Amino acid sequence: MLITKKQIENLDYTSCISFLNDQFDRFEIYESKQGNTDYSLSKTIQKERRNWVIKTFPDSECVMKFYDNRLEALLAFNHYSKTHKTLLLWDMAENPEPQWAITIRDKALVKRYK
Repeated sequence: MLITKKQIENLDYTSCISFLNDQFDRFEIYESKQGNTDYSLSKTIQKERRNWVIKTFPDSECVMKFYDNRLEALLAFNHYSKTHKTLLLWDMAENPEPQWAITIRDKALVKRYK
């Protein structure tokens, strides 16, 4: 089975300019170059990771895309992470229930939302 680039880029059910840094505690990071969210790590290490996210994924330069399930989010994460800095996230807010998301650092994509 073959899925096209366009199909992957349209899997999300909604997207917007990022608000990850503004609502950081709402999200768990499932995949990134800095590793996953791990509450067993010291507060110092968790703070360093948060600072890395804020520096590497500034809200003004990122887009968030939300998905119905983990498979869609993983497909999109793998697709976008080939060419962009990308995070795979678990959104713990109940809207009406928790959901999967990715954050993509892409200034050109952000322009579509302004």
